[in-house]
Amino acid sequence: MIKEVAVEPEVMATWSHFRELWDDCGVSRGRLLSEFPPDWREIVCRKACETSATKAGGIMARLKPGPGQAGVKRWIPTNRAYDKGKDWLTNAEKHDASRPFDVIVAKGNPRDKSRVLVAVEFATDQAPRKTNTQIECRGRLMVF
Repeated sequence: MIKEVAVEPEVMATWSHFRELWDDCGVSRGRLLSEFPPDWREIVCRKACETSATKAGGIMARLKPGPGQAGVKRWIPTNRAYDKGKDWLTNAEKHDASRPFDVIVAKGNPRDKSRVLVAVEFATDQAPRKTNTQIECRGRLMVF
C-alpha cells in the first residue's frame, strides 16, 4: 500500500528538507507526496526561489520538469478542498480528521497533534515515518 505524505510547502522549499523527503518518497519507497493544495508544486517552487535562488533550480527541476525532460514523479494529486483563508497546517489537520493523510510534515505543531511531524524532529526509521515496502509471504510447497 502506498502512503500519502502531506508536506508543508515552506518545509519542502528548503533544500535540506527537500533532498531528504524527495529521496524518501516514490512508489518503490511506499510513499508519495500529496499535492495539497492542488497547486502545491507551484507554491513549493515559488517559496524555494524566495529562500535560495541557487537551490531553487534543483527543486524546480524535480517538481516541474521541462518539456521533453523525463522526471521522476513522486507525488499524487489530491481531491481535497483547500480554504485559502486558512493556513496550510489548519487545512491539513481539517482533512486529516475525515480523510487522513498517512503523515503530515510541518514546520511546527502548535496544537500538538500526534499525526503531525515537525521537520527534522523525528526519526526516519520509526513509525509513522518508516514504511514497509516488502511483506514476507511464506508459501506451502505443493507436490503434484
